[in-house]
Amino acid sequence: MRWCSRGPALGWGALPVMAAFAVGALALVGFVLWELRSERPMLDPRLFLVGPFSAGALSMTMSHAAVFGLFFVALQYLQQIMGYSPLVSGLAVLPMVAAFVLSPASNHL
Repeated sequence: MRWCSRGPALGWGALPVMAAFAVGALALVGFVLWELRSERPMLDPRLFLVGPFSAGALSMTMSHAAVFGLFFVALQYLQQIMGYSPLVSGLAVLPMVAAFVLSPASNHL
């Protein structure tokens, strides 16, 4: 069984799944503690106490999650409902990708 399918297969309360969540939480706590003690941190965790920074980080995280979810669902729709091949599905989504790539240049255009 693959590691990414253990939650739905075993149940989200199963020991291996909960252990994976615990390891992830401990890694996050370890990273924050390491960065707090570092002389020159990669990402100072204290920045997340600043309202505009944490709001911007949260909004960027949510927008990226929404875009990746859109691509995931759109490709499944094109393949399973519309009957497109994986290559044709990728080509059908390509204009959306171009729009996202060119969006920073939209002010100049």
